[in-house]
Amino acid sequence: MLLQYLVLPGLTVVTLLASSTTGVSADEQPIVSRSELSEVKGVDLGIADDETFKRPNSWGKLEEKGSTKYAEAKEFLLPTEVVLGGEFSGPASRPGMSIAWRNAAQVEEVEVRVRNLGDTAAEARVWVDILDEEGKSILQLAPPDDMKTIRMPAFLDGGREGKILRMKSSRELNNIIDKFDRDDRRYDVRATVETIGAVDVNPLDNTKGKSWNVPHSVKPDFMNAFNYVFKNDTPQPKTVRWLFERTPYPAGWKIEGIPANNEPFVLAAGEAIRGALTMKAPSKLNEADFLEARLSLIEIDKNTIWQQREWFQVYDTIPPTVTDYRLVMTADHRVAIQVLVSDEGSGVLEATGVTTQFSTNGGLTWAGSAHNYKAGNFVVPTLFEAVIGPFASETDLQIRFTALDTARNSTSIIPEAAIGIVAPAGAEKLLDLAAVFPRTQPNAIYTLDPGKVDMSQVASEFALAVANSTSDPARVDAIGRVLKEVPIDAESKKTLMDAAKRFSTETSKATIAQRFQELVTDLPTRTVGDQSVEELQLKRIVAPETDKLQITTLGLQIK
Repeated sequence: MLLQYLVLPGLTVVTLLASSTTGVSADEQPIVSRSELSEVKGVDLGIADDETFKRPNSWGKLEEKGSTKYAEAKEFLLPTEVVLGGEFSGPASRPGMSIAWRNAAQVEEVEVRVRNLGDTAAEARVWVDILDEEGKSILQLAPPDDMKTIRMPAFLDGGREGKILRMKSSRELNNIIDKFDRDDRRYDVRATVETIGAVDVNPLDNTKGKSWNVPHSVKPDFMNAFNYVFKNDTPQPKTVRWLFERTPYPAGWKIEGIPANNEPFVLAAGEAIRGALTMKAPSKLNEADFLEARLSLIEIDKNTIWQQREWFQVYDTIPPTVTDYRLVMTADHRVAIQVLVSDEGSGVLEATGVTTQFSTNGGLTWAGSAHNYKAGNFVVPTLFEAVIGPFASETDLQIRFTALDTARNSTSIIPEAAIGIVAPAGAEKLLDLAAVFPRTQPNAIYTLDPGKVDMSQVASEFALAVANSTSDPARVDAIGRVLKEVPIDAESKKTLMDAAKRFSTETSKATIAQRFQELVTDLPTRTVGDQSVEELQLKRIVAPETDKLQITTLGLQIK
């Protein structure tokens, strides 16, 4: 076998060429990896890899300068992206996509990070496909109208850092994700950036896929298997070739079953390829060792990724850490819960990783509600919120809590320092205000502490924070509808009006500023005055086998 080095911007790869003139096997050849991304000539848009601060796939040790002492194999090493600053720089791996906001009622957003490694700015379109196990697109998502076409600056002007785009969602997306999650059935999210009016110098990173409901945990001496299907669902044959990429192998790790043929071949319409990658873990593993791998089919005519399957594996035995648990009972018989969860090993599991379970029949049966992600990166302390109910008055309610990380380690202990309060009448409207998209603002109801509180001031400040985070007039209308139900006095109305005038001085907010000012003008005012916030005693119930299961059960009565 002869090795031919193909250098693309942002990627160093090794292509296998068949030959009978050498006795040196591909397993004896070095694979070259880069320590960081650098600027290239022209336009080089791409879906970024995950560079979240201290994430397991971005805080591993970089190779020593000049070193290429990685496990030799006949596949490409993924290009290394590094965190943007600080002492935790390290190679990134998983595609920069997340299903971040989710509860039992609505999947709210899918996030994608796009970057430009070129020295030339460019325009682009970005979209996301939700794929089934065979790679068939079952739903396509697009950004909001004002982000249909984005301008990506050059590398040194912010292109390296890139932009995070949030896709518009729907109840259809919720039904798909909810069904796949409940069935524990695999699905993929594929993000694509299309360069407009320019030739992209490296189209191979313009499409990336990320897999959900795939086992990620590595255990000593266990065999992990990744079954894959590539199916041509188009009416035309496709001429494709294999591409396998990975991060450096930890000691003793090696993936088997990688397609050996790198020559182009034709996949007929309706034809499917099925196979499996396997990895036998060694008996000795190091905490936080991980491996990211991607198996792709490249469409020859376009030199782009046609389909891709992603396999992330991690050795993580440490469960998530839970702090700052706050429970609020509202006047309309709902229960709101906010909590901070962190996990430095493999990150908090996205979409359904943080849940509250509740029982109204003494613990015989339980229902569950996933928490919405609010702020954080799933590794450092990240804020999650959930609302359950309403329940009938005098209901004896039991509550449990679970936080999972990507490796499926779990924590079900509610901290001893957990706080409970009974919010005054009217405060429940803050929960409705937080439901206005985009739901990135921590709910102000959790800022309440026992004692006196001016609910008008709290509500107006929260409304401003929500309004400031959107540029969609329709969402501002939603804010206005909720504000009519929130007790607002004359002083708070003036605060809102002043803010609306400030918005009008910002070019990007001119449209919503006008609408927001109209809504505030029509707001009714009332005398609110101070209201009382009562402390809620959280009773810890000793449930059967609680000590063995390490589960905290809280009991409270709905008032």
